[in-house]
Amino acid sequence: MKNEIGDIEDMKSNPSSNSAIANRKKLFAVGLGTFLAVVALGLYIGLWVGLGGKAGVVWNGCNAPCDDVTGICTYTVRVDLHASEFGMYNFVECPDAGNMPDIGMEVGRTYRFVQADITNYFHPLGFAYGSDGALSGNREIEDTSLLSYQLNGEVISMEGEYVPQFGHPIEEWATNGEYYVDVTLPVNFKHARDRDLFYFCHIHRYLGGRIKITRKGRLLHPANLPPIATSPPMPSSYDRECGTFGLVVQGEMTWHHNMPGDFRTPHPECPVTFVCEEGKSRFATCLDAINCHMFNGMTTNEHHGEKALFIHQMIPHHQNAVNMAKSLMSTWDYECDIGDPSVDQATIECTMTNLLHSIVNGQNAQVQTMRDLLESNGWPEFDNCDRPVEGSAVSVDGVSEYIDMDVSRYDESPTNSTGVTTASANTTEQDTGSSVVVNETEICRASCSNETGAEVCTFTAKFDIFASDLGACAFYFDECGIDNPFPTIGIEVGKTYVFVQEDITNWYHPLGFSYHPDGAHADMPEVEEGDYLRYMMNGEIVDLEVAYKPLFFHSPDQWTGYGKFSVGLKFDKDYDQDLFYFCHILYAMSGRIKLLTNDVPIQASNTPNITYSHPEPSDYDMSCGTYGLSPFQLPHPECPESFVCNKTSTFSGCIETMNCFMMAGMTTRTANAEVFGDVELFLHQMIPHHINAVNMAKALLKTDTVDCPSLVLSAGKDTSADCLLEAMLRDIIGSQNYQIQIMYRLLNDGGFPKTNDCVVDIGAE
Repeated sequence: MKNEIGDIEDMKSNPSSNSAIANRKKLFAVGLGTFLAVVALGLYIGLWVGLGGKAGVVWNGCNAPCDDVTGICTYTVRVDLHASEFGMYNFVECPDAGNMPDIGMEVGRTYRFVQADITNYFHPLGFAYGSDGALSGNREIEDTSLLSYQLNGEVISMEGEYVPQFGHPIEEWATNGEYYVDVTLPVNFKHARDRDLFYFCHIHRYLGGRIKITRKGRLLHPANLPPIATSPPMPSSYDRECGTFGLVVQGEMTWHHNMPGDFRTPHPECPVTFVCEEGKSRFATCLDAINCHMFNGMTTNEHHGEKALFIHQMIPHHQNAVNMAKSLMSTWDYECDIGDPSVDQATIECTMTNLLHSIVNGQNAQVQTMRDLLESNGWPEFDNCDRPVEGSAVSVDGVSEYIDMDVSRYDESPTNSTGVTTASANTTEQDTGSSVVVNETEICRASCSNETGAEVCTFTAKFDIFASDLGACAFYFDECGIDNPFPTIGIEVGKTYVFVQEDITNWYHPLGFSYHPDGAHADMPEVEEGDYLRYMMNGEIVDLEVAYKPLFFHSPDQWTGYGKFSVGLKFDKDYDQDLFYFCHILYAMSGRIKLLTNDVPIQASNTPNITYSHPEPSDYDMSCGTYGLSPFQLPHPECPESFVCNKTSTFSGCIETMNCFMMAGMTTRTANAEVFGDVELFLHQMIPHHINAVNMAKALLKTDTVDCPSLVLSAGKDTSADCLLEAMLRDIIGSQNYQIQIMYRLLNDGGFPKTNDCVVDIGAE
């Protein structure tokens, strides 16, 4: 210690010695700093070069053009629906870059991503720090100083408005206006120093592409980091020919979401054909493989209960619908500018365009939901079993029992020269007209109260999805009893009535009131809105066509989150016939309203007539929660010996019967029309396919295994797996019933037969 202290004292008394020591310290510090800088630079350059880049490299990839006045650079977004299972983004400004290209963005500029093209439907863009954003657990760009979602120049909420609207009906989405996202990266954007950004789809997975950040045209980070986790395989050459995905899956095309195999016919687990007659179109030939893929995927085990069985059945079922729609898109030469007010949107071309895009995008989204449900429950993605078809023979002149279904009530209601609905040879009358005198004891009355100082009477509307066929879920009212579908109800002239549509079963069933059955569905006048009728949401009067009916098309979880829907009716018009309640979306669902004075009917007879009846399910269908299945119980000559292996529930037996119904219905003849032949074939195939989906969803709800106390998912009140499943089940029932009626109308309007069936006997009986 003394020596150390002495040395210190010597330095204090010798300034020159102190200066020398200080200089040595400075030289050492400078040398060390230089050495560390050189090492760091060497490491940085080495890493950079090792990753395939070099400092200051110029970006020569896809760049958006920039407006000289506004300074905004624009990328016009499209989606190639045929490029992979769920499609791939591409940009008009980058015609040579292909699908999902790397694109450039300069710091200090604003980039506008325009999503006006119809292919963007169900594909809202997002931006994140990792591929697929939150869909793959990566952080998204949410800073509003960097990002703004806009509709017609107005900033809207991404989560509350932008993304949900891309899932609304395509007609609504296409007419809302121009959707786009503005992205502005500041000059000092720190993130760009060591990694890229990504564009992705908020709804569909595996569409993510890379964004390279530049300053003065030079890359801030040439290396491609972080990596894109999953790149989906491209379609096979056969799938590209058909416009499909997954029909031939071999080698590099195999991944964890694909069922490997070659499903072109002949195939050991499929009938010899699904489309009878020779000389098939390319679309008809592709249909054989599309249907073989589905039925191969729908022979499954029941190892994990009813819900897992439903999902294992419905995924290949949905993939079939998507492939049929995509194949028709690629083979049928059609044009329709959806949303253009100058274009007749009621043509076959426009109606089919809406239908095809709705099927592809809506069902693809549900496929992803079902895969998530399998994963969250710990169930395997596939649980298939083999069910070889020993042999099959085509009976071109044969007709399966499928065509015995009564679909006549889905025609346009015929009218006579006076505009009054009349019965026709292919309809059955529910009422026999003026000869029927109403039994006053059968008229259901509302529940009335004077709590607000004025008497208000209430009918609480609900629907029994099991009480009838297809879209004709049965109206009933709590005040009249659940065992009384489509009751005749009475309203006192001049008294106020409120029809409450709060229950979840009302989704897709907005009530209407008219002077003739089915109202506008039959081109007949409806009770005047404003004069006698008020549509209300949460007690506020809203316009039927603007803010009432359209909301019933939104997803069931969104619909329940909107609040209380109701209709107020106060009818004091001098009128001596009956009124009718009906559904604004699904037709052939009318019930009678008797006008009363002092509780006595003004019109004793039932007039005008209701020209159709609603068929009731058989005892077998009642046990399954379905309709029309009784003749297709196994064994059946047009079906394999079974569709479900290791059956453990009643539900699996119902699945087998409905699959047999579908197989019999999807063996059809080719169409003869030159222009719309493939369209007719598509409709004849898709109708029994949709009926099967509706029956499957209804049957699973009938099991009471789906436990969801609340469907307000969009409000964050319940995100349980069962609620996600129930929302999807109700969506299938509502939307596909609606599409079934659209397809029947297309057949009717095109002069096509309702069925064009043939028998393919596989000898299972």
